[in-house]
Amino acid sequence: MKGTAVYSGSDYVLDYLNNFVSSKKPYSQTAGSYPALTWEGTTFLAPATGVTPGSVGEDTDDQSMIFLDGTASTNGTGSKTSPFNNMTSAINAVDNTRNVIYITGQLTISSAAGTWSAPAGVSSLTIKRSSTYSGYLVEVAEGGSLTLEDITVDGNKRTSINTGGIVTSCNALFNVTRSTYNGTAGSLTIGSGAVLRNSFANSGAAVRIYGGNATLNGGTLTGNDALTNGGAVAVYRWIPGPSGGSRDDNDDRRAEKEFRPGSFTLSSGTISGNNAANYGGAVYLGMSQNSITINGGTIGGASSATANNAVCGGGVYMERNTSFTMTDGVIDSNTATTGPGVFLNSDGTLMPTFTVSPLSSSFKIGDVIYLKDNAYITVGATVANITGSLTVICPNPVSTTTVVAKRTGSYTFVPSDCAKFAWGGTGTWTFVRYNMYTQIRLHQN
Repeated sequence: MKGTAVYSGSDYVLDYLNNFVSSKKPYSQTAGSYPALTWEGTTFLAPATGVTPGSVGEDTDDQSMIFLDGTASTNGTGSKTSPFNNMTSAINAVDNTRNVIYITGQLTISSAAGTWSAPAGVSSLTIKRSSTYSGYLVEVAEGGSLTLEDITVDGNKRTSINTGGIVTSCNALFNVTRSTYNGTAGSLTIGSGAVLRNSFANSGAAVRIYGGNATLNGGTLTGNDALTNGGAVAVYRWIPGPSGGSRDDNDDRRAEKEFRPGSFTLSSGTISGNNAANYGGAVYLGMSQNSITINGGTIGGASSATANNAVCGGGVYMERNTSFTMTDGVIDSNTATTGPGVFLNSDGTLMPTFTVSPLSSSFKIGDVIYLKDNAYITVGATVANITGSLTVICPNPVSTTTVVAKRTGSYTFVPSDCAKFAWGGTGTWTFVRYNMYTQIRLHQN
């Protein structure tokens, strides 16, 4: 756990919360008398001014809106005491006055659910976490598929001390998973006009992937905070649990070999303004064989206002034995103590695979790439025409035998490829071709 919360007299210091949001730091002290700050395991209860909070938050739901409980046995009328139990009924009840659907119990998708969007004639539609509910809003289970368009999904986190909303770590907005080794994994597409925002979860605050597949294709993931890893998205492999169910296992020590990796694809859209207390401000790839593909879109943006933030890997954090392929798109203006762009974790033997094969000059990684313990970038096409440089840092010691890039396939490095690499650490290093032009190494000036 990162940071501590301190309560002393008239000083109310939420260092823990402010650790998530880096320079934004919306939580600050206010003079006066406050109830004690309470810790419950990994859950913190941050009181509003002069108010003692509940464990999930005070009931601040707008009772005039529509309510849905996916676990309800019968389909109600849409009130909080008689909620709908399916999204079709809830969306059919939406109009320009009642355009918020509160989720009070998990909705499970196990077949093709089509597209959720605002109905014709309705200017906007928001699906929102009830202030009294902390589970997943939606699970896209084995055999299930769902597309979101022109819709906002809101985690209802508290954004300042004096406002209502969730103040505890909840589950993600979406859980994309599977339940058997040979089944069809759940699939989520976040399409044009879809926004996933304001979620506070343990990991993967907007989307947690357990052996499933998710694609961002025109949507936006913003303002989400993770207590550990993956401010917006966390990708884990699915492994059968002891009783046949699924569980997350982020370690290779298990004897079982039957697992299914998860995948995330960014085709277009934006992931910005998300925060992780540990790794992967935007996206976290857990071991093993999980993958991310970027062929468009943006992680971060053009300024610090759009940054994703983490201790390591502000943009993307890769655990060992994972893969990341980038052919286009932008990773820029993210922040981290180490590796603000991409962090490649390695133990020197088992490494992640980060492949860059630029298809156009719009390809850009403006943030530093951290190559830990022999990790390197795999290059499948010339980087000579990309925007900016590929700036790398390797942990000490570095030497003239340190490899920062290797080719994949039959590609052979040219001098203009070397010119596109830049050193972001201490000392003065340049880059040279080596081993029949199949590698790029550091060179001491």
